[in-house]
Amino acid sequence: MKILLLAEDKSANTLAWVSAFKEQGCEIKIVSARADKSYGNVIALGMNYLPPRMKFLLGAKRIKDIIEKESPDIVIGYRITSYGYLASISGFHPLVLAAQNEKIVRVPVYLLPFKPLFDYCARYALRNADLIHSWGSNISKNLILLGADPKHVLTMHRGIDTSIFYPSTERNFSCTKPPVLVSTRSLYPDYKIDLVIRAFALFTKVYPSAVFKIVGDGPERKKLEKLSSKLKCQKNIFFLGRQSPEQIADVLRKSDIYISLTQTEGISSSLIEACACGLFPIISDIPASREIVKNGENGILISSSNPSNINESLVIAYKNIEMRKKALEINKTIVRERFDSKKNNAFFISEYRRLIDKKH
Repeated sequence: MKILLLAEDKSANTLAWVSAFKEQGCEIKIVSARADKSYGNVIALGMNYLPPRMKFLLGAKRIKDIIEKESPDIVIGYRITSYGYLASISGFHPLVLAAQNEKIVRVPVYLLPFKPLFDYCARYALRNADLIHSWGSNISKNLILLGADPKHVLTMHRGIDTSIFYPSTERNFSCTKPPVLVSTRSLYPDYKIDLVIRAFALFTKVYPSAVFKIVGDGPERKKLEKLSSKLKCQKNIFFLGRQSPEQIADVLRKSDIYISLTQTEGISSSLIEACACGLFPIISDIPASREIVKNGENGILISSSNPSNINESLVIAYKNIEMRKKALEINKTIVRERFDSKKNNAFFISEYRRLIDKKH
């Protein structure tokens, strides 16, 4: 099967999905609006004189030319209002879309006057899709509210590579060693890493040798480094930058607690990876989180933005060895049954074949 995936070429989510498709024997190329020039299996959308948002709106001729040249069996647009809309105006079928977040239409504050346009793009794309990937039921609900045909919505996460993300056989649950916290989210305001650092600063007053490893990068990095210095916990915090999946898995297996406080998302691959590696998750109490974590059983759900309350949850989780052991077993089963990328993407490919056969 020849797949043309319209998506961000450097996104970890894109690259993981591409790898999963290749394991299924697919030939795949990425069309990116942010790539300055084509390279490897990446095709630059071009029109570099335009910002990406304008490329999505005005790229009909360019994407049609790319599709005609590449002659794919199927086209996938990853994220609805951007690449999804671009894919839909190509007129190609079978057309598959994938929603990344429960907020299908996410508009930056500076673009709020244009929200009706983004709403239109989302509805147009959804109306023309033959299949729409939803990583969780919270996303499915919002897709249908925007006009997606429920019969076209496939609620299943693309999964993670369980040959890379798996628990250590030597995990030490003892409270005698320094606790290690980890975040594997990008350093953008939405992920509230600043709030985690404030809670961690309080945590170090209880556990002075505690370590917080921050995997990922982004525009907030310098601000977060300054905050950790201001709170006098910079020696306990390690900014590790972007890492390969294998490196991330290694960091996770050597950590104890995973923490993420974002307030809106689909089902997080970062969370699934942490669960697969045996960490105890402390995450925001939002619909996506509740699809995986039952509070107090296989993780802790946080509804407070008060650093003191978050710190209390960190202390409770670290002290409760039996809860962490139980969570590991529960989460290992959840990942194996629901989030194995080989199994899930094999099912996706079977659905794509059905659409291709229907077309012919």
